Amino acid sequence: LSPQNFPEYCNYVSDRINKALQKKRPSELQSQQVRLSFILNSDGSLKGKPVLLGDELDADMEELIIKSVEQVTPFLPFPKDYAQPEETFMLTVYFTEGE
Repeated sequence: LSPQNFPEYCNYVSDRINKALQKKRPSELQSQQVRLSFILNSDGSLKGKPVLLGDELDADMEELIIKSVEQVTPFLPFPKDYAQPEETFMLTVYFTEGE
């Protein structure tokens, strides 16, 4: 990604999602990583539904992750010097026992 401040925006998105998921994480969940993909419009709104990638999760956990992403949107708009109308984000979330 070309603009220098877009990685900061990506970190902001990742941090918000991780914080939301850690708050809602079931205490009995064992250590696990979950990969998800989603598209944001330049205004920070979610385009479509997040998609979980890789290992299958039970339906309740899948729903918890998708709803968590949906609940923290919209994000701030993209930086002004980032001219793309939308961007696909791929994020890995790590759940560890005892968190």
